[in-house]
Amino acid sequence: MKLEKAIKFKNGKKRNYEIGNIPVYGGNGILGYTNNYNAEKNNIIIGRVGAYCGCVYRNNDECWISDNAIVGNVKEGFDYNFIYYLLKSINLNSLHIGSSHPLMTQEILNNIEINIPAHDYQKRAAKILNIIDQKIELNIQTNDNLYKMMKIKFEDWITNLNKYEVSSLSKIANYTNGLAMQKFRPKDNEESLPVIKIKEMNDGITENTERCSTNIKDEVIINNGDVLFAWSGTLCMSIWGKGKAGLNQHIFKVTSDKYPKWFYYFWTLKHLNKFKMIAAGKATTMGHIKRGELDISEVLIPEDKELQEMHKIMQPLFNKYINNLIQNETLTQLRDTLLPKLMNGKINLDKIEI
Repeated sequence: MKLEKAIKFKNGKKRNYEIGNIPVYGGNGILGYTNNYNAEKNNIIIGRVGAYCGCVYRNNDECWISDNAIVGNVKEGFDYNFIYYLLKSINLNSLHIGSSHPLMTQEILNNIEINIPAHDYQKRAAKILNIIDQKIELNIQTNDNLYKMMKIKFEDWITNLNKYEVSSLSKIANYTNGLAMQKFRPKDNEESLPVIKIKEMNDGITENTERCSTNIKDEVIINNGDVLFAWSGTLCMSIWGKGKAGLNQHIFKVTSDKYPKWFYYFWTLKHLNKFKMIAAGKATTMGHIKRGELDISEVLIPEDKELQEMHKIMQPLFNKYINNLIQNETLTQLRDTLLPKLMNGKINLDKIEI
């Protein structure tokens, strides 16, 4: 059957800029909040134009759909969550029209051919995927809270240090730059690694992520828990949790043989806004910082006893944060593996208790 049999689409409208608590959706998710809505509960939102054309979201409450998105309402007899996952399983972006300015239309969506299993199967399949997504979301919320807690504890701690030595970022950690990975492309049938650029730091690994040979030096191979600092372009930091990969140029892998990871992570983070201002001042080139900035960025090093006492507090929190990142990557891979099989009814759910 065609998709129009299961869901009714309409274009969004220009957003209302009045302030409120109702989410406004565009092609890249929530844009802001307003005081009115143009879509009822249980909406499926699809990016309509530009880079986010074909991205799929869902919202269970009233919301405002902007003119950069299309909203869909699932028809009676079809499970709302199943249809959401069905759309997620389709590469909608590949169906757009236009090259320089990608566009998704209601006509394209309406004419997509789909196979829908029985309604009971729809509900059970969607419930399995929902359970995984809920755990992923819980881990994200937990990590948001852990991050805020660690940052507050760190700031309070360094503000109230009793005795300390003044040092610098370059003296507490090693900042190893990645390689120009286009020079290390894998040969045919050779094992390869995903290449981590700033986009992957922020959005994760996708089918469009470049690959590199495994025959690169260990210093530019990253693993779960590694600290990354993009020093050029969009300056940012992250703790990596998406498996073994190759590090591209313009990103530092930050390590230390002497100090714990939380210590050099939060000290580097403390100087990040300053680094961004320096990079923004380089109007004639791509914004970046020079390695010399690491030499003059001040770090306070406490006495060993005081550092160890703080380590007992921070390390368990930091480990929990990393473990949640790794678990979410495992859950995401599980969900993405199950998704196409559940959508086409190839998994027998009769004997699975949900």
